[in-house]
Amino acid sequence: MATLTPQTIEFAETAPAQAEGSAVVVGTPAEVWAVLVDYPRWTEWFGGPLSQVRSTSDPATGVGSTREVMLGRGKGLRFAERFIAWEPDALWAFTAYEAPGGLEGLVERCTIEPISDTRTRVTYRMAFAPKPLVKPLVPLLRNRISKALTKGMEGLAREVVARRG
Repeated sequence: MATLTPQTIEFAETAPAQAEGSAVVVGTPAEVWAVLVDYPRWTEWFGGPLSQVRSTSDPATGVGSTREVMLGRGKGLRFAERFIAWEPDALWAFTAYEAPGGLEGLVERCTIEPISDTRTRVTYRMAFAPKPLVKPLVPLLRNRISKALTKGMEGLAREVVARRG
């Protein structure tokens, strides 16, 4: 586990590498938000190697709150995150302060934008600064991460519909 340099939300726009996925959700921003802040259930809809998401602070939500994300099974890859933006039904972002080697900085930002009374666009951006040895892999990583984030947002869209009944 490596210690990362905490970043501000502006890093989502200025990081040397960025990947993004989005989906249109049949639902309101509040319904999207309810799914996003239900950390323990992310593994049910996000897909990919995500194996655990859990709060590590009290309160569990809001700026300054922390959570842990695990990718893979067993020892897997662990990320420790601190929220740096929290606007219910509109935006959240966090910076990672511990992560597997290969990164110097990481911010993930999720924006929620109403399209109509019944449709919402959700966009998830991962912005990162790779260590020098990882830089040659950035084009491949960006493509794979963008596909995974898009699948995750499509899973979120299905989850919003499922929760509506």
